[in-house]
Amino acid sequence: MRTLYLSWQGPENRLWFPIGRLDESTENNRTTYTFRYIKGVESAKAEGGFWALPEFPDLNRAYVSDELFPIFINRVMSSRRPDRHEYLKNLDLEENADPVEILSVNGGQKVTDSFQVFPRIKKDSGGRFTCRFFLHGWRFVNEYAQAKIDSLASENKLKIIADTENSVDDSALSVYTEDNHKIGWVPRYLSKGITHAMSESPKFRAKVVRVNPLSAPSTQRVLIELCGYSGDSKPMDNEAFCPLVE
Repeated sequence: MRTLYLSWQGPENRLWFPIGRLDESTENNRTTYTFRYIKGVESAKAEGGFWALPEFPDLNRAYVSDELFPIFINRVMSSRRPDRHEYLKNLDLEENADPVEILSVNGGQKVTDSFQVFPRIKKDSGGRFTCRFFLHGWRFVNEYAQAKIDSLASENKLKIIADTENSVDDSALSVYTEDNHKIGWVPRYLSKGITHAMSESPKFRAKVVRVNPLSAPSTQRVLIELCGYSGDSKPMDNEAFCPLVE
């Protein structure tokens, strides 16, 4: 089974809230998709004014389909687009990548709404996990840092450091180059789980996968891979990610 989460950004406070979970499962050569709201939607309602999606109007129901729901498939470039090759290259994916693989990397962001998609992080039997994400907030760092991004190359090492001066998010994580230049942040949806894992073990490694040109979408500027270790805890195991229905 593969799992994606759907998050929503409040229009006033600009905070991101995980609100739903999509599970893809295959049995007897049949693939089904199940969408359920998660407990993070309660915070989204209370703090951001969110209400149910038109596609999924009942918060306490599991929606099942043999096809990927429109709110997800509409966030993947059509296979008929002539620029699809470049699109997949920017995501560091093969030509045969399927929609779930693509959404696991591209974030599914659109300029027409306030939603984002991200994958569930899974540990292996030894407690290790690997995740990929695009650098957040690089446009809001100083101009020197933005220029520093242009000098990055694949396999360059990066540092992940707690952003203790962040007054909005107490689990915010900054991304630094190996020579200590701040270039942006880890996505907020990952920061809580990673911060908790870092408190258990310092065994974390981050590197640049690829730096895309300025002509690429600004949300896909720098692709980063993070490898870490989580002991007893599981990334994304806090209450906000628990489904409202079984």
